Amino acid sequence: MMKLLLLSALALVLSACGRPDELKQNIAITEHVINTPELIEHHYVNGLDGSHKLHYVSNKSQAEPRPVLVFIHGTPGSWSSFSRYFLDPELNKKYRLISIDRPSWGESGYSGQILPTHLQLQSNEIGPLIKHIWSQNGEQKIYLIGHSLGASLVPLLAVDYAKIVAGTIMLAGDVSPKLATPRWYNTLLDWLPNALVPQKWQNSNDEVLQLSASLKDIGAKFTQLRSPLILLQGKQDTLVTPANAEVAQTLFKNNHTEVVWLEEAGHIIHMTHMNKVKDAIEKIVALSAKAE
Repeated sequence: MMKLLLLSALALVLSACGRPDELKQNIAITEHVINTPELIEHHYVNGLDGSHKLHYVSNKSQAEPRPVLVFIHGTPGSWSSFSRYFLDPELNKKYRLISIDRPSWGESGYSGQILPTHLQLQSNEIGPLIKHIWSQNGEQKIYLIGHSLGASLVPLLAVDYAKIVAGTIMLAGDVSPKLATPRWYNTLLDWLPNALVPQKWQNSNDEVLQLSASLKDIGAKFTQLRSPLILLQGKQDTLVTPANAEVAQTLFKNNHTEVVWLEEAGHIIHMTHMNKVKDAIEKIVALSAKAE
C-alpha cells in the first residue's frame, strides 16, 4: 500500500511538471546535443569551500567576447532542461550560452553535509560559478534565465551579484511565500520512509518544502533589484500558481518588471514556447542597454 501511494504521488508530480511528449522530446534533443561534435563544452569549477565541483555546459568558445546567457533549471533537473537552446543558430551566433547544474544536481556537488535547499544557500553556492563565468568571458554582461525553482532563484542571484548580472528572465517561478506552500503530495513524500523514495525525489521534495520559507526570508532582498526583469507565465500552469506573476509586479518595486502572459501554456514553457523565451531574451538585452 505504501509503495502504491508513492507511485501515485510521483505520477501526479510528473504530470504537473509538464506534458510527457515534450519531456520525451527533450531527452532526444539532449542526446543529439551531447553526440554532436564540438557543439558543447563541459566545465568544472571549484565550489564554495573547495571540497566539491560545480558543473556547467557551454557552447563552443569564440575569440570575440559576447553577452552571456546563463540558464538555471528547476527541481528536479539539470543543465539538459535547456539543451534545445544550444541548437539554435541565432542564439549561438549572438551569445555565449551556458546551462548550469545547480548544487546537488547533475554533476554539481555541494559543500557540507546538509543539502542547500534554502534559496540563499543556493545563491551562496552558485556565487563562485557566476563569478567564474563572468571572468572567463571577458567580463561580458550576464543575463540569467531561470525556470520554476530556478526562476525563483534568479532574482536573488541578480541582487547578490548585481555588478555582474545585467538582466533576469523568470519562467514560471514562485515569488509569493503564500502561493508557494507545499502541495499534499509534497507532504506525502516527506512522510514516507526514505528507503521508499529515490534520492533524487527526496532532494527535489526537500527543495519544494523549503521554498515558501526561503521566499519569506529573502522577500526584502527582491526590493533591492535594480536590473530589469521579465517574467513569463502560462495561464494553464498547474505547478506554479499563475497569480505569482501578479505578485511580482508589486514585489519588484525599484526596477523595470514586465510580465508576459501565455494563454494556453502550462509549466514547461522553456520547452513548449522557446520562441517566446527568445523574444524575452532580446527584450531584456535591450532594456539593459537602455538602463545604462
